[in-house]
Amino acid sequence: MYHILLIENNEIERSSISNNLTKKVSCDLSFTLVNHNVNNVGLIDENKLDLVVLNLNMPNVMGYEEIKTFKADDDTPIIAYSGALGEVEPDSFLKIAELLGADFVLPSEKLEKELPLLVESILF
Repeated sequence: MYHILLIENNEIERSSISNNLTKKVSCDLSFTLVNHNVNNVGLIDENKLDLVVLNLNMPNVMGYEEIKTFKADDDTPIIAYSGALGEVEPDSFLKIAELLGADFVLPSEKLEKELPLLVESILF
């Protein structure tokens, strides 16, 4: 069984992403689903994580901070995703996420189709 930490501030989106992965990824998955502002170091210590999936645009904390924290303490692969924020296109956020250490980036509109394929390619 593979363990995924999903950091997403929207409860409906968290549920949608985890359900989509459970249905489309051909292995057993377990999830730790968290809102923004998590204590990542504690989550790393408490759980054997195989993958982190996180939203870059969350209230109170930007996903960039989460990426820096994880990369400082662990080498677990990170998939970062983002939609547009006001006039800023998601590509701008995604490029910064890559520079900070995200292993993979996706625009939000491609999550449903491409995230399961990406997760399988990372875990297998």
